[in-house]
Amino acid sequence: KRMILEAAERITYACAHVVYSNSEGLKNFISETFGLPGEKLKIIGKGSSNGIDTAFFDRSPEIESVARSIKEKFKINPQDFVFAFAGRIVNDKGISELVKAFDALSGESPTRRLLLLLIGNFEEDHDPLADDTVKYLTNDRRVILAGFQNDIRPWIAAADAFVFPSYREGFPNVVMQASLLQVPCIVSDINGCNEIIQQGSTGIVVPVKNVDALAEAMRTLLADDVLRKRYALAARAFVAENFRREYIWGELRKEYERMLNAVFTAKAQRRKEGAKNR
Repeated sequence: KRMILEAAERITYACAHVVYSNSEGLKNFISETFGLPGEKLKIIGKGSSNGIDTAFFDRSPEIESVARSIKEKFKINPQDFVFAFAGRIVNDKGISELVKAFDALSGESPTRRLLLLLIGNFEEDHDPLADDTVKYLTNDRRVILAGFQNDIRPWIAAADAFVFPSYREGFPNVVMQASLLQVPCIVSDINGCNEIIQQGSTGIVVPVKNVDALAEAMRTLLADDVLRKRYALAARAFVAENFRREYIWGELRKEYERMLNAVFTAKAQRRKEGAKNR
């Protein structure tokens, strides 16, 4: 199957005039794996699939109100600390590493209750979690299983930190959403994630599948209120500047205009050459 998929991808790239990647990391991967020349491979703006609605993912008073209701429902106290994850609850999202890091950290904090909030559905038919991980998530009282939510904004806003230790992504919208909602992020060092979050500037980036590094990052945010606030504000500013949908749409329009101008110029040149031949 992999050989067939790679063959189809090579044929597609060969037939295309231009190939657009949604992240710098994916662009580099395509270039190195399939040998595409630099002029044929492009990114619209700074990346992402279609940008993000910065106004919708704003930490408004309405969202804050719903977030408070969620905390009241699950008896989350002001002194508690909530780590949140949003996405499919499957192995590839790094849930096993997240559980191990959270459990280790919880054992170090006897005076402050730590909670793990998972927003999303379990998928048993595709890349399911190990039985012991499922047992931990379903039985431990410190874990809140929110299930699928049509509006994840107040759920993310109810958290103190957002953790996304996925193994692979294209350009994850949920990390941008958490950043815009001013929740400091810990992400794995993979395509997309490491372009939304800059290590030590807008959040923390950790190696993939590294439980110790993940636990240390979670420990860092847990211990430093000032750092969390700094990361939260810096991440929102960065995402709003580089990935807002109006900016991406503007860059997409420029690309359409560039291509149309190239077509019209080529046609005009052919007409000019045809007139000379006559």
